[in-house]
Amino acid sequence: MLKNIWLRKGLLVAAILLLMSLALSWINGTVATRERHQQNAQQRVAESHPGEQTLIGPVLVVPYQEHYLHDVCDDKGKLLRQEPRSQRYEARFFPDQMQLEGHISVHTRAVGIHPVRVYGLKGVLRGQFGVPDETQFVHHHRDSQLIIGKPSLVLALRDLRGFAIVPQLQWGEQILVAQSGTDSEVLATGVHFDLPALPKGGAASRFMLALDLSGMQSFAVVPVGRDNQVSLTSSWPHPSFGGHFLPRSEGRKITPEGFSAQWSLPSLATAAQRTVAQASKENEIWNADRIEVRFIDPINIYSLSWRATEYGLLFIVIMFAAFFLFEVLKSLRIHAIQYAFIGAAQAIFFLLLLALSEQFAFLASYVTAATACLLLTAIYLRHVLGSALRSLGFSVLLGVLYGLLYGILSAEDLAFLLGTALVFTGLAAMMLVTRKIDWHQYLGGVGGAGGTEPAASTGEST
Repeated sequence: MLKNIWLRKGLLVAAILLLMSLALSWINGTVATRERHQQNAQQRVAESHPGEQTLIGPVLVVPYQEHYLHDVCDDKGKLLRQEPRSQRYEARFFPDQMQLEGHISVHTRAVGIHPVRVYGLKGVLRGQFGVPDETQFVHHHRDSQLIIGKPSLVLALRDLRGFAIVPQLQWGEQILVAQSGTDSEVLATGVHFDLPALPKGGAASRFMLALDLSGMQSFAVVPVGRDNQVSLTSSWPHPSFGGHFLPRSEGRKITPEGFSAQWSLPSLATAAQRTVAQASKENEIWNADRIEVRFIDPINIYSLSWRATEYGLLFIVIMFAAFFLFEVLKSLRIHAIQYAFIGAAQAIFFLLLLALSEQFAFLASYVTAATACLLLTAIYLRHVLGSALRSLGFSVLLGVLYGLLYGILSAEDLAFLLGTALVFTGLAAMMLVTRKIDWHQYLGGVGGAGGTEPAASTGEST
């Protein structure tokens, strides 16, 4: 009879674990839903505010017409006549030197409870062009003639709403005002500056351009110069450097007051020039090599909540195992319904954590949710176990688990190692505590013959 009772208890606890697993899956789904709400909030801000920005340029764009004679032949390939034709092309030339210096101010806009990072960049873009002569223009047809058009300096920006003021360009001794749009088929999203005719003899021209841009979440620049120097500072203390190049180690500094970063790139180290020069469609230029900085939150509450919930079932299994051992060692019966209540209290912790962290700092939310669940569990176990001391013991175990979980969440790089160590420690403790228990007394033959003694030999031979 006793063996059947323990077997039924094990099956009921397994069924409760299955229900708890379904509850944790639902909580994980809730985390994903709330994260989508945050992404929708960012999209709503992007509808009325410049989005993620990528700056390309300046690029010297020179249109030209190529006039040539087209051979008209019959079906047998015999030349019948030659017809004059012309075709428009554009040549793109890049600065010999390009230097960007800027300061980025980051601000927070809230859509409901969701914060969205927006920024403003004020800086100066300067450098020098070695202005091309006619020998650098490509002839696409034999014996053709080129008519060089009026050059322009093009500055491409991913979201044109990001221009806070009309840019002004100092080109040599001249001051030029930006014109809306461009005549380039590839660098179409941007502004242009009409330049005078190309100087003779390939003389170099210096330029300086004041920038006042705005965007959200990230800023990137495509290093199209032969020699590229980029220096950015900001009051935001949590940058994430991405794109294709990291800042120089000696030029990178991150403090609680903000960051500063410097990049130094020759054209030999990047395919940006080739990508922009050979692009035939606009979307191709936005895939060029780039320097990028993102303005991230130091704590992603949805990622942390999801990772925490992944350990939820392990929490419940450890608590159930402790209850089961308590029943066996102390001969104190705990009803399956009481198992379910304890499991539900641990599952609700992860839902509390998510709800609180959307309103308050993650650490404060974690401590509040853990304290609430600890108190609830301690008060309940005081009556279930019939002793305040026993309740305190289980509460200490639960508190240790909460502390270990926060350590796992905080040390992302060591999360797998710490989680594995927790499982190993729990298994080792259970094996040591139960090493002298005679499981046949509780489960009988359910687990097999186990350690039963073999029958004694009669000593007779047949």
